[in-house]
Amino acid sequence: MEVTRKLNSPTRYCFLIQPMNKIKFENNLIILSIFLILMAMWILNHPYKGLVHDARLYAIQALSHLEPDVFKNDIFLRYDSQDNYTIFSNIYVSVIKLTNLADANLILFIIGHILWFVSAWLLASLLNSGALKYFAVALVAAMPAYYGGRFIFSYGEPFLTPRIYAEALVLFSIYFALKNRFVLCGLMLLLGFLFHPIMALTGVIFFAFYFLLKYPKSVLVIGSVLGILILIAALAGVAPFDRILQFMDPYWTGIVNQRSPYLFLYDWLFRDFLTIITSFLVIMLYALTNQGMKQAVALSLLTATAVFLLVSVVLGDFLWNVLIMQLQVWRISWLLLFFSYLAFPWVYIKVREQTDLGTSFLIVFGAAWLAPYNSVLTAAYALTAVFSFLIVLGNCRGEGQAPSRYTGFLKDRWSKEFWKKVNLVMTLFPLAFLSYDLADYFHDFYVRNTNIVSIREFPPVYLTYTLPLLMLGAFGLCYQLIKRDKRVILFSLVFFLLAASLWDRRLEYEKIIAGNHGIEQVSIVKNLPIKSELLWFEYPTLAWFVANRANFISHFQGVSALFSRESAVLYDQRMKSMGMFSPWLDYPTEFYWRHQPAKMKMFYENLLTTCCRKTQELNYVVISYNIPKYKPLEIIALKDIRVNYSNRVNFAYKNFDWYLYNCQAVNLYEKSLRSPTASRSIIYQGK
Repeated sequence: MEVTRKLNSPTRYCFLIQPMNKIKFENNLIILSIFLILMAMWILNHPYKGLVHDARLYAIQALSHLEPDVFKNDIFLRYDSQDNYTIFSNIYVSVIKLTNLADANLILFIIGHILWFVSAWLLASLLNSGALKYFAVALVAAMPAYYGGRFIFSYGEPFLTPRIYAEALVLFSIYFALKNRFVLCGLMLLLGFLFHPIMALTGVIFFAFYFLLKYPKSVLVIGSVLGILILIAALAGVAPFDRILQFMDPYWTGIVNQRSPYLFLYDWLFRDFLTIITSFLVIMLYALTNQGMKQAVALSLLTATAVFLLVSVVLGDFLWNVLIMQLQVWRISWLLLFFSYLAFPWVYIKVREQTDLGTSFLIVFGAAWLAPYNSVLTAAYALTAVFSFLIVLGNCRGEGQAPSRYTGFLKDRWSKEFWKKVNLVMTLFPLAFLSYDLADYFHDFYVRNTNIVSIREFPPVYLTYTLPLLMLGAFGLCYQLIKRDKRVILFSLVFFLLAASLWDRRLEYEKIIAGNHGIEQVSIVKNLPIKSELLWFEYPTLAWFVANRANFISHFQGVSALFSRESAVLYDQRMKSMGMFSPWLDYPTEFYWRHQPAKMKMFYENLLTTCCRKTQELNYVVISYNIPKYKPLEIIALKDIRVNYSNRVNFAYKNFDWYLYNCQAVNLYEKSLRSPTASRSIIYQGK
């Protein structure tokens, strides 16, 4: 059943399925108005955050091509790393040579997001007609984009990685495949592999099941031949296929699990699966209410996701197969989430046609999608989502609307009064949980915040202006689609400019890196020997982007542990050698109590001496404490700034000066003393 077929659609939905007249000039203004609204919604939900998260890792990969003597021996790049599997670093470094690191990051980010938006627009236009395609794009732009465990990854990330390019190329390849342009499809997929093989693999997984439905014999023959060739390559020791026969030992697995628990599905929280559950149900309803190409796409997504999540559990979580762990096949869930947003407008209309519970359906599924952003009782969301699905099946009417095996739900319908009560209860669920979320957030912000200035970035930003503006954009979009009023172009333009003004959400640290503005005496650090390894405690990436030297150790460099056992072992050794001084925590060391700064800073002196004594490869340490006997170089820089710690947490540094210590000088001083230093000598510095 195609979208353009009216059948028994209610009159109130006719505007959704009728294509707009493309001849009149007024309609061109309307299309422009709608496009601006959609762009604004994308910008609001996918802002630019600069060199944060994995953008730091890909930036250092590019810099290693510019200055191999400085960075090639960095622990992140010393052995196997992502840099060996992508052409992105070469493109990145070419743009850096023409501009600088910050501008190159910005330019490539903008290009990547333009490709993403265009690919989403094309697929939405192919799978939906009339106004439905605009609602589909609005959902893709405005709804939560997180997939996988611990909310680490999202599609269309707000920072630069080759993943956004590979994702866009996968969507382009699917678009061309559905248009039967297989040469362009293959070209897009090949380019995706050159940018990011792991993300491009999700496209291959989808196509394997999609073409299996269309050409089962051909796909089975080709798949068998490819399987035999891959097995021969694995037996012959050809990389990376040889990893099919390799398995991680418990020591290596333990390091990876400690550093990256989101790679193991048994470490995911229940709310991590909620996005998959909700998206799965939407795609299932889409398959039940469609035929032909659209049904094939839905069934392929459902089968691919189920099969490869199972593969990830069996071969990854329990057998620790090296190739499966490194390919991270659970990432197929991003495609499921994306297509569920494209499918949702159609599914909602079909539900409204067949049941009186359309309002509850929309509210419950919307709440379930939003739930991963918050620490709530997500089991209730999942239960109500499943309950909604059963109700939809039980209230389907008309021939061909539900397969015969579901007709058992059609018997013994309850009264309308009962369904009204169910409607009310299900509507109140999200309101109750939203109240819980707000209370939990303010409790966390004002009471629990005892030792660090930790700002959970998402709730205040989202609740203060992002969510209200997205709702405003949704209302504007609906009004324009219904009224088709060219005067709304003014609203669209203002809305777009307002969103653009909120697009740059880099913190002070990112802006300082952009031009090294405001950094005093930074040349002291940059004049260190080229092959020095530097530990900048409190925020390690300053070693890369301010001091321009190799970073001794940090938690995020442990990503390389997945790709090489040597990297994992070295990472573990260095982290253990750091002891309590470990940047594993990356916490600021100025203490706060209920937002009131403590009177003193506290630091254990012997941690510095232990660090320098036990780690022979470490040359310099930068900390925010002055220990005069070690004669540090003072670096007066980066005062009163916020820096990014994780995707949802920022740290505030207030009134900090940094001091550079030479580990060789520290060790020589300690050897010159007749008596060892006290085991826990505490230095206090007054405010």
